[in-house]
Amino acid sequence: MKNYATKFKHIVPTFLFVVVASTLILLLFRWVFTINTYILHIKEDIFDMWVPIIFPWIPITIWLTPKLKVLKFNRKGSDAPLLFKFIAWATMTVMMMISNSYLKTATGSLAEINTLEEAFNPNASYLKINDFEVDRDYGSSHTEFRTSGKYGRKLNFDTYFVYPLKVENAENKFKYWYGVEMHEQISKTLEPEVKEEKYQIFIKQAVEDFKNYKFYEADYFEIVPHSIDKDGFIDAIKRQENISDIQPVIIRPKKGLYTNKNGHKLGWIFGSFAIGFSIFLFVLKFPVYSAKK
Repeated sequence: MKNYATKFKHIVPTFLFVVVASTLILLLFRWVFTINTYILHIKEDIFDMWVPIIFPWIPITIWLTPKLKVLKFNRKGSDAPLLFKFIAWATMTVMMMISNSYLKTATGSLAEINTLEEAFNPNASYLKINDFEVDRDYGSSHTEFRTSGKYGRKLNFDTYFVYPLKVENAENKFKYWYGVEMHEQISKTLEPEVKEEKYQIFIKQAVEDFKNYKFYEADYFEIVPHSIDKDGFIDAIKRQENISDIQPVIIRPKKGLYTNKNGHKLGWIFGSFAIGFSIFLFVLKFPVYSAKK
């Protein structure tokens, strides 16, 4: 606890500035350029994962690292600044992931229509359709294989199923699509024949589940945004040879009340900050304060 107040005054204000300001700036940037105006056509997966993982290191390196150079552990070879930078990075990454998800759902508007023939707000993110019918004559699917996890040790099967929705206007025959995604994850280290067996089991079950899917029990729909999932659904649509070049609108079902779409995300934003900040303050007790840079 020696020199704790000195360490607190020297480092903590910068920590708070870096964490809070960076999160707010990222949210403002996304809202201005990708949600409110669509100036930048960036997939939402980038903001949901890669930006929160990479971006925090910029403000941490510029503003926080110089402040942390006064901290030293007594043990030879230990790196106190690196530990505190990691705590700051983890706090910011979790906050940015949750806050980006919250921004997406909180700013999304709901358009309620009776049929697909009605015009709806093109900027709407969600739809409530009172009357629609799935056209089972043109179903299609597409499967993506992706790796994830530490060192890419997980293999993911993502199968995208689509059916067009019936409309009276022939020009819009293949404009609106009902999309359902099926997901499975296995270890990439399995033997090839085992992976193939697990994939065959997955795809057989996925096809069966889609055939028996309860299409009309959704409470509302999300219009699939520019994302990896939308690419998967479009690849499934393209497998239908007689489909025109019309830009598809893909909707996927959502359960529950639309007003509950944000869940507890706002609380988790502050909760993740409180946890990270508490850990930062606790660990700050242990290193020695050294005025030498």
